[in-house]
Amino acid sequence: MSEKSYVLSVCLAGVFGTVGVHHFYLRRWAHGVFDLSLLILGIYFLFFFAPLGFESSKYSFEATADTLASYFGSGAGPILFFDLSKVIKIGGDKIAKYFMLGSASYDHGSGFVAGYDLNLFVGSLPVSFSISSRANILTLENGGNTYWVSAYAGMGIDIR
Repeated sequence: MSEKSYVLSVCLAGVFGTVGVHHFYLRRWAHGVFDLSLLILGIYFLFFFAPLGFESSKYSFEATADTLASYFGSGAGPILFFDLSKVIKIGGDKIAKYFMLGSASYDHGSGFVAGYDLNLFVGSLPVSFSISSRANILTLENGGNTYWVSAYAGMGIDIR
């Protein structure tokens, strides 16, 4: 039997689980270092590669028959942006490439959103052109599901 307290180990895991303190307490050095390095890599990844954002959308699904329900509403939620410009070299610094993924709470249920943003910067001008797309999956409160995809293009003024 170990001289270490099982109850204290469980408490440490509950409070500092992602840091790996409980592994250090139990003298499982390799597992503790592994947990701590995952935490450090995760924080580094979130702050430098995946900025947190917020996205909202509106939707309308009008039924073609009186026996079906129509849905009109909006949804919003946090999203993570992944900068793929360093991985996908096409276009260099002139084209910013982002993949995004997040969850959303909608008026009629909850779901997920995924998509991409491509931004083309025009020389030294503070103007950019963008192409974006989103795929939404909504689980309705009544148990059904609905899906939709949207695409859009735009022109913007960049403030850097």
